[in-house]
Amino acid sequence: MEQKKCHCCSNPPPPMLINEISRLFQEWMHRTRVEPLQGQHSCRMLLRSLGHMEGCTQLDLVKETHLKPPTVSVTLKKLEENGFVERKTDEHDLRAIRVFLTDKGRKLNESTIARCKMADDIFMSDISEEEVEILLRVLTKMRNNMLQRLESEPEPDHEAD
Repeated sequence: MEQKKCHCCSNPPPPMLINEISRLFQEWMHRTRVEPLQGQHSCRMLLRSLGHMEGCTQLDLVKETHLKPPTVSVTLKKLEENGFVERKTDEHDLRAIRVFLTDKGRKLNESTIARCKMADDIFMSDISEEEVEILLRVLTKMRNNMLQRLESEPEPDHEAD
């Protein structure tokens, strides 16, 4: 017997559907991980960012990934303890610490990228180029709308709760 779905589940608003797709992607990445840290979203985000902006500062990583500063700090520590990244003092500004992938980190990032591409292929199968272009335009607008709102409003003080 086929289960009936409620109206809101059969036709969810786009943000809810995006959230579900994100959870499915996270599950895929967790199931296909080679290294335990690859299962962590924050580790994947930092590896990916360092893969294209190696030698950046921790603050650069916070801005690039939209992760909270403590999350970036703790995650970098884990990655460093496991030999995936190293931190070096900037030779021109001794106050700045730069973050670099190690060879081991580059290999892990390449593996992570390959797994992401496999997930992309699964998600995007049977979707035309025209549909992809429209989807990218709409999703970019949605992301930009939320970023603009989050950047224009101060973060609430949850200490008072």
